[in-house]
Amino acid sequence: METTVRNKQVILKHYVNGFPEESDLMIVTAPDTMELKVKPGSSTILVKNLFLCCDPYMGTFMRESDSGSSEVAVETLSLLDAFIPGKATTLHTQKNTWLQLAIVVNAFVQPIAGVGVSEVIDSDDPCFAKGDFVWGIVDWEECLPQGIDIYFENVGGKMLDSVLMNMKVHGRIAVCGMISQYHTETEEGIQNLPVVVYKRIKMQGFLAFDFIDRFPKYLEFVLPYINERKLVYVEDIVEGLENGPAALVGLFRGQNVGKQVLKIA
Repeated sequence: METTVRNKQVILKHYVNGFPEESDLMIVTAPDTMELKVKPGSSTILVKNLFLCCDPYMGTFMRESDSGSSEVAVETLSLLDAFIPGKATTLHTQKNTWLQLAIVVNAFVQPIAGVGVSEVIDSDDPCFAKGDFVWGIVDWEECLPQGIDIYFENVGGKMLDSVLMNMKVHGRIAVCGMISQYHTETEEGIQNLPVVVYKRIKMQGFLAFDFIDRFPKYLEFVLPYINERKLVYVEDIVEGLENGPAALVGLFRGQNVGKQVLKIA
């Protein structure tokens, strides 16, 4: 089990005018690790975010504040710092205004914040036990494992670029597809390819047909796990041949969840 993690966070890139756009926000990974234990005697708890509210009022915090009641309201909710574009922070303990919970935050830049539901994953507070659910003002971030050992690549592009930055030293990448690049006029280059050298990553392409002779042996190995539900797969089943074109096209738009299957009988 991982004992340290890095947080993935949603950051305000710059103040906005008018309606917020996706381009006004960015997703980053904190470079520093965070211990998944609280210090004994600290009376703090450590939480993992589960659900985050998307509320219209958050758009008002993305505008640069001027003097007036709106700024006072933001200060009251302790949210002003969360909406300073790209603000640098260090490891600190933040007191939750609504619940008076001490939440450990480890960040390179301050993520935006709002109402959310979290699960207690470690506690030194007698009022809260591991597994309790709490709600209040939380940062928009999630815990990431401390590096990826093995990655099955079937997407390419920005996805592969992000994965490379999160691979462990001596990690392995099996490449079987690049679906994001199949229908682009200009293929995207990989910006983080030097990481393969720095982290001594082994990256190898293959086709399923290269190992077709091992398929019976694979079934012997995998079927008991499936029958015992130790290995679970997801299928997105569309019924009717007439719905086949929509299902196929939707595959390239991310509309399916799991393996896309067309049921015709």
